[in-house]
Amino acid sequence: MSQSRVEQLHGVWAAQPVAWDDQEQFDAARYESDIAYLCSTGIHGIYSGGTTGEFYALDFEEFVDTNALMLQTAHAAGVPVQVGVTALCTREVERRTRWATEHGADGIQVALPFWLPLSDGEVLAFFRDVGQAAAGAFIVHYDTLRSKRSISTELYCRIKEHVPNLVGSKYGGELSGIPEILRALPGFAIFTGEPTLYDAMKLGASGTYSSVVLTNPHLMLAFFDACRRSDDVDAQSLTTRIKRFKHEAVHPLLAQSNEPGYWDSALDRLQAMLNPHMKCGLRCRRPYRSASPADLQKVRTWIEQNDPGLLCG
Repeated sequence: MSQSRVEQLHGVWAAQPVAWDDQEQFDAARYESDIAYLCSTGIHGIYSGGTTGEFYALDFEEFVDTNALMLQTAHAAGVPVQVGVTALCTREVERRTRWATEHGADGIQVALPFWLPLSDGEVLAFFRDVGQAAAGAFIVHYDTLRSKRSISTELYCRIKEHVPNLVGSKYGGELSGIPEILRALPGFAIFTGEPTLYDAMKLGASGTYSSVVLTNPHLMLAFFDACRRSDDVDAQSLTTRIKRFKHEAVHPLLAQSNEPGYWDSALDRLQAMLNPHMKCGLRCRRPYRSASPADLQKVRTWIEQNDPGLLCG
């Protein structure tokens, strides 16, 4: 594992929605355009998979096609790439991990297989297998309760003994847990969402895996810079603005808040389509609902009336 690759693991990393055409087939031209645009803005990295990238809707051939294009386009711009390799069994995660490593991924991002909750022993065995498949690339754990469990600091330490290339977490726990992890694992890279970024970085977090970056990359880069400089005025102001945007404009559309509503893959696309430079479109793969043009206009109107600076010029 290259130390230079690990040192890239900080800052604002952009989640990337897959562009689908009207027949729900991969639209390579629009996908490449979005990646090239995001990489031109100065973001610190880009990643595939996760809920934003609808990893659960991709077969292996589509996994290869989307990630090959991301690696080619982002690396041509000098931007590092994490490839999301989550799947329902170790064998498929290993297959995706080996492909990603062989094709130059800087790192992989993986959640636990999620249909049934894993025991501690199964978690440890899973990471040992994935770590062997990921030789040459770092591993970031996607810590999400959609996997039906979290990983304790003690278990992270046990995993790290066997899997030295596990270097970070897309962290889903309470902020109070960050110092404990970093005391046990100095240098572990912890990434949070945007609303908690400033408080998390004060505790030692490294950055954010972001969907708001799809709406306005320059705003998110300014936010990270304010957090890095411990500029309390700017960082708190941007935190308040982003929380308000999420709480008042985006979260009311979530499936948990509004029935019928949308899952975050649909809302991440909506946030992207607020940006005139993004082309991914609103379409999610069925059976999951896609946000509508009316929803997009509703959110755009909220921004224009309440915080026009959130929109990208």
